[in-house]
Amino acid sequence: MAISDLSNYPFLEKLENFLEREGLPKSLEDLFLSTYAEAGYRRVVEDLDPRAFMGSPGFHDYRERILSFYIALALVSMTGDRRIYRAFAEAEAERVRRILINSDPEEIIDVMEGLGYRVERASEKELCLAIGIDRSTLGLNLKCYAYKIPLADYLRIAAQVAIDEEYRLVNRPVSGGYVYVERETLVKLCVDIVKHRIESMVKPIPPIEAVKKYLEDILNIAREKLGEAVVETKGGGEQYSRERYSWIEKVVSKGLPDGRKRFILYVLTPYLATILKLEDEDAMKVVREFIDNSCRNYGKCEKVYDSWIRSCLRGARQKGIKPARIEKLDEELRKYITEIISQEI
Repeated sequence: MAISDLSNYPFLEKLENFLEREGLPKSLEDLFLSTYAEAGYRRVVEDLDPRAFMGSPGFHDYRERILSFYIALALVSMTGDRRIYRAFAEAEAERVRRILINSDPEEIIDVMEGLGYRVERASEKELCLAIGIDRSTLGLNLKCYAYKIPLADYLRIAAQVAIDEEYRLVNRPVSGGYVYVERETLVKLCVDIVKHRIESMVKPIPPIEAVKKYLEDILNIAREKLGEAVVETKGGGEQYSRERYSWIEKVVSKGLPDGRKRFILYVLTPYLATILKLEDEDAMKVVREFIDNSCRNYGKCEKVYDSWIRSCLRGARQKGIKPARIEKLDEELRKYITEIISQEI
């Protein structure tokens, strides 16, 4: 991988390796006491409100660009607000898009490689398709593709991100075991993967005292830009805050050794559809995260079908079903959840 400036893509840099290489403190508390804490806070604010620092100079050097991202990631994780998680991931992905649309063609290939996907340059006119007739010459108008992705990698991309209909395999040119794409399509796929990668990096972690003021400011800005993170009952008396449902976020981040479908049906899909009011694709990403973590951490890897998950989301949304309280779940599931939420994340 030969990316010209890795600080443009800090999510590709492993933080532990970077801190060791730079001789920096490895504890989160020490980083928040360093001069880089302010840069991380500023990065979150810019991502939530791009006008906040309009016209001011950017991040100064390579080290600050890397650390501002990871400190921002930690601050976002401490908010416990999934709407902020998504806004942060979208804004960071947009930073990448602005870089890639003006970058050298090889840079896109290198970033995709860093994300774990093979991409190759197609030779000149390797695959061109007729898209119409030039009326002045009566010759064919051709569309030629500059890049090609091995079919297996393209299928992995499609499984990771919710690609648009235009980019589904059935609508793409395939030849010799490769899926051919133009530059704009490759940039879009790369940006979508980056958004998914960053969103998956955000995990709820307990706030620390050193960043209390930063968190208060971030939550105030989020309320202004994203609205209140509460939903009231029909009677208007009770409020559902992110603190009340923080245990669900913990279970999502850890997974379960058993009872995945019961958790999805009675807790997770009502939480995503009725409390957070997520659209189906965003909600599906969270459910898949929970399923992946259950597989990774507990070896519980049996397939859960998307069609069933979507029906759960639809039912919860239509009927206004709220997540079941822990004490209302069956004894076995309650035991697993209680053990998980008692652990430090």
